[in-house]
Amino acid sequence: MDTDIWPENTGASSPDPRKIVDYLTGELAALRDQIGTNPQLNPTALLAYKLSVRFEKGSMGINDFRQLARILTDRAFARRALHIRDYLGVAGDADAMNKLGQVADSWFDETEGDFDEFRSLVSRPRVGAVFTAHPTFGMSAEAALIMADIAATADEDQAIPMAEERLKGISHALADDITLGEEHARAQQAATRLKDALGLFNAALIERARKRWPDRWRELLPQPMSVAGWVGYDLDGRTDIGWQQMVGLKLAEKIEQLRRYRTRLSAIEADPNAADVTDDLGAAGALLDGALAHSERCHAMFAAELDTVSPVAEAANALSDPDADGRMINCRELVERLTTAIDRTVSDAVAESLMVLRAEVELIGLGTAHIHLRINAMQLQNGINQLIKLDDSESGAGRLQMSRLNRMIAEADLRTVNIRSLMLEQSTAIRQFILMAQILKHIDADTPIRFLIAECEHPFTVMTALYFARLFGIEDKIDISPLFETPAAIESGARILEQLLDNERYMAYANGRGRIAVQTGFSDAGRFLGQIPATLGIERLQVKLARMLGARGIEGIEIVIFDTHGESIGRGAHPKSLRDRLLYVMSPMARRQYARAGVALKHETSFQGGDGYLLFANDQLARHTAFTVLADALSIDDADADAMGRAHHVERDSLYDDTDFTLDFFLRLAHYHEGLFADHDYRVTLGSFGTNLLFKTGSRKSIRQHDTVNLADRGNPAQMRAIPHNAILQQLGYLANVVSGIGSAVGDEVDRFVSLCENSDRARRLFSMVAIAKQTSSLNTLGAYARIFDQGYWVSRAYGGAEPVLERPIRRLAKYLSDDPRHEAMMRLVHRLRQDAIDLHGVLGRLHVDGGKVPAATRLELDLLHALRIALIEHIFILAARIPPFANRHDVSPERISGMIMAMEIPDAVRILRDVFPSKINEPGDAMFIEEASYQSDVAGGYHDLHEKLFDPMLAAYDLVREIGIGVSHHFFAHG
Repeated sequence: MDTDIWPENTGASSPDPRKIVDYLTGELAALRDQIGTNPQLNPTALLAYKLSVRFEKGSMGINDFRQLARILTDRAFARRALHIRDYLGVAGDADAMNKLGQVADSWFDETEGDFDEFRSLVSRPRVGAVFTAHPTFGMSAEAALIMADIAATADEDQAIPMAEERLKGISHALADDITLGEEHARAQQAATRLKDALGLFNAALIERARKRWPDRWRELLPQPMSVAGWVGYDLDGRTDIGWQQMVGLKLAEKIEQLRRYRTRLSAIEADPNAADVTDDLGAAGALLDGALAHSERCHAMFAAELDTVSPVAEAANALSDPDADGRMINCRELVERLTTAIDRTVSDAVAESLMVLRAEVELIGLGTAHIHLRINAMQLQNGINQLIKLDDSESGAGRLQMSRLNRMIAEADLRTVNIRSLMLEQSTAIRQFILMAQILKHIDADTPIRFLIAECEHPFTVMTALYFARLFGIEDKIDISPLFETPAAIESGARILEQLLDNERYMAYANGRGRIAVQTGFSDAGRFLGQIPATLGIERLQVKLARMLGARGIEGIEIVIFDTHGESIGRGAHPKSLRDRLLYVMSPMARRQYARAGVALKHETSFQGGDGYLLFANDQLARHTAFTVLADALSIDDADADAMGRAHHVERDSLYDDTDFTLDFFLRLAHYHEGLFADHDYRVTLGSFGTNLLFKTGSRKSIRQHDTVNLADRGNPAQMRAIPHNAILQQLGYLANVVSGIGSAVGDEVDRFVSLCENSDRARRLFSMVAIAKQTSSLNTLGAYARIFDQGYWVSRAYGGAEPVLERPIRRLAKYLSDDPRHEAMMRLVHRLRQDAIDLHGVLGRLHVDGGKVPAATRLELDLLHALRIALIEHIFILAARIPPFANRHDVSPERISGMIMAMEIPDAVRILRDVFPSKINEPGDAMFIEEASYQSDVAGGYHDLHEKLFDPMLAAYDLVREIGIGVSHHFFAHG
């Protein structure tokens, strides 16, 4: 064995893979120590080369690589589980219940013994959780449950052994592409555990109220936190969810929640202490039994094939028949029955149980959670275009459009719709309004629906939604919420809302609903502005909204701000703690603005997909998550907090005092990222492999409009969704959208910037994330991937003479790469980012913050994962260079196949190659030919050797390339 890369074999038949891992990480550390005397040395690239040489010589095989990758991935898995433990403050189930008591006490103490004040405090949700999906399911459901279990039970010494033992025989990756149905099921599981945790919290509030106010406690209806989701109802960027599927999902959710209510009611009925309210509970149970039977019948009909009008009409009639047995479209009678039982029972314990059940019924309604429907602003524009009928000369005339739309709203005659209307409607936007009307009429009449508008940049878009809501008679039941996520929307969001408040039609709607809803999109803002500028820009928007509402003296209307995921180095959110995350997305300063303005605020955050749902993967984690959010809710000050003398003392924060400097810094940083994301080299780098290093992690597409073979187009952040954008940066080793630009934006004012950070809690929270992102980022890694495309590297490898067997294919590979733009583009980007990183390290050093310039052991393991994968990619490239020439077939050329392989489009390339070179030629059978032949074609038996020696190994290597990607994402605590 080569002792320059391998530990000495001490007599064992083969080295212990764990010792090899330790040796190789030590090798990386030793190589890094040499950079001081050899500044161009790239440890990751050099180690990848040495691994590649061993692989091609046969002294290492794919199974050796798989063993090493598995050890590294299991370790990263265990550390991610420990991160979740620390992120939530988990330390055993008893402590979760201790946290419950502490948080409930803090809510109870907040009102200083006044019952009416306490009832007011607990009866309005101040916070909310929204379960969203998208492609973040980066590991199998089984692996996710193991990770959650380790997070809930293991200490630091137990985590890695536990992970290795429990993961035996289990794949980290999803077995197949995840479907929308699987995403929905996981969202439902998360929502159920959150509701269970909320039930515990409500019980704790009720218990404290019973002891303090024995004569009035049964009046309480605690609703401290809302639960919502959009999985199955989000049409932004997708066309694969039809109306029938959404009706079916909503009915399935209704059935699940009705069963939940029935199970809990049955448990109360079984309590001997409930004997005095048997009749009331029996009547409530009968209501639920009838509703379940009716809903199950309707669901079965909508789940069937509705390919002709007749079964559609039959299903629609069953759903809409007002006289159908068991039809329940609201919970009023059920709540009345529960309330009567609460008032009549002499058992406090029974009353408490019924009050917890009643609270959930009132909060959730006839579904598993409140639903959010989302479409894109363009879809709304398309929906109104035919109705408003502007002349060509009027297109883009905003005031004329708005005037005409206002008149249409004022004159709108209510239109009735039915399921047939859903069938026939071609406009996506209008179809969604018809769908909401049907849900509110026939499935769940009282639970409001949130209508989210992605990429909203104009008040006209919101008013368009209001017009359709009024047209179909649902404006009193839906909350229209613009999503401010683009740079233009973030900058002008407050002005958009101000123009809406100037509109009497909108104000009438807002007063009727009692709330104004907006959504801010950290994810997409991050791919336009960069994560730190996006965070600062959204905070400025939140503050401007508060001040604008306060200046107008808005009364009786709460504002709901829904902050979506993506504000960090991945969907694991802020890397320190959940509490940090909540203060990160809505800062204490922004919260105070609403209290000072006298505006009631509700703050919602999303828990997204495979990573967000991990926090609810078992009861222990779900409780810690829920109780942390509920603790945070108390800092969402109500409108008269200052008047009641409960405003929290706040130290001054220099980020908000030195406004000239911070604004200049923000603008410079945003400008840097806008330039970076538009840069040709950045886009080529992102497009070098695209998302092909990753398994598919969700049911929604990664590219917004169309797939493309052009590298710069494929890597254009504007055409790429936020999650794959982040995921690609993770996989290439450098989180440029988080860490880059800071040094450039600080410029020559380092002293002033350091002073600002030392005197600003907000700045420290922002830049701790930058530091953590930098600790896991490596420009050497990005440079190592660039070298794969370097013609000079391959020529030098052939020229060295150490691999004579590979000389011909390597030279062929070098020739193919002679015109490839990736190496030069990627290295130009590396040099640009390194210039900025020099300044960043200087700033972090002045702040005494570790930026990872000297990698920790865990970063060395991450670097080793990259080195293994680079060696595998080089192996795939070498295999590609051995493919025999062939004539163009079916518009497929050898050059096209090579291009696909160099972009890691391996499954498609191998599928084509197997058609071009079949493993077995079709024999003519047993037919007899009179004429004899002595010649036998060399390929008459097929190209079996090519399949065995090239195509199959290429697929095996590619599968491991993607499996390593999961290990890489574990180091970032999230996928994208």
